[in-house]
Amino acid sequence: MMSLIFLLSQAQAGGLGITTQNGLYQNKAYYYRSDGKQGFDSQMSYSTGLGIDVLLGNRSDKLQGLLRLGWSRDFPASNPEFTEEEGYEYTYPEYDSLSPTDVGVTSIGLQWTLLGDPTGVQAMATTSLSSAFWTPQSTEYFLIDVGLGGSYTVQDRFQTYATINFAPRYRKSLSMGINTYVGARVLFD
Repeated sequence: MMSLIFLLSQAQAGGLGITTQNGLYQNKAYYYRSDGKQGFDSQMSYSTGLGIDVLLGNRSDKLQGLLRLGWSRDFPASNPEFTEEEGYEYTYPEYDSLSPTDVGVTSIGLQWTLLGDPTGVQAMATTSLSSAFWTPQSTEYFLIDVGLGGSYTVQDRFQTYATINFAPRYRKSLSMGINTYVGARVLFD
């Protein structure tokens, strides 16, 4: 961590900060009928996270690089809801007893300034590719974030920002989601 701060202090332009993430992602709760037929209940599950945010590039540039290193907590699905058919017994794992999963996430992306003043209020678009690479149950996934947001820079050095992103993720199958990022960074250009 100290080496990262040292390297960034040598940079000519960019920023270093902290970011929070909250979102919903599509999850499946599987159930099984006594004749072997499988079904699932599609649900939206909550996720939250915290991380380090690195902005690469001069604040007056319209295009800047983004790097995020963080932790995310994905909450499990709930017990499935389904319509029972007569003559069958149904079983499913006890989803309600599962604990959330903590995941290490690395993101790399771009931030485009759409409107505004780099020393004040700006509207922006963001895209990033993320890898949830560090998971205790080998449940790695790939995530794409595409969103819109805004930033506000105070005294040319301190910037706050918020974005809302469409966030599909892939792990064995594609699932949809939405993320929000809120953070603050110190600019050093």
